[in-house]
Amino acid sequence: MFSESAAWYDHFYGGKDYAAEARRVTELIRRRRPVARTLLDVACGTGRHLERLRQDFACEGLDLDDGLLAVARRRLPGMRLTRADMAGFDLGRRFDAVTCLFSSVGYLATVERLRAATLKVVDAADTRERFQTGGWREISMSPEETAAFVRSEAEKWPTFLKQAGIHAQ
Repeated sequence: MFSESAAWYDHFYGGKDYAAEARRVTELIRRRRPVARTLLDVACGTGRHLERLRQDFACEGLDLDDGLLAVARRRLPGMRLTRADMAGFDLGRRFDAVTCLFSSVGYLATVERLRAATLKVVDAADTRERFQTGGWREISMSPEETAAFVRSEAEKWPTFLKQAGIHAQ
């Protein structure tokens, strides 16, 4: 997607505060999983977030674009960076935290690919195990079933909130 513009990518997004974003991500991870040590950044691009996140985690990244990965490899020598599609990767190991920052999920383009990527991220982290330990169970739904579920939830919640006297501020 960005191979031809990879050298200019960081210039285009030079106004982003990667350090602040990485601090916020670290804060969120620490709040939910204080002992997290490993992190996978899915669709890591040129590695600007990983550059900061590696201060707090043993990091790896993956991206589909060879050009962006080339920039990331120059920026992050020695870090494992894998060329893979976020909707179909299998690194053969799990991570304490998995991120997908910026707008990469928008390039998945279909509900099916979004679902596939979500399942891959859940499999890459020990999320599934923690859900099961907490009493959750996985329910596989088709895109149509998921849409119907979301619609039913969207219809249910306004009534519940009104009855409970909860108001948005």
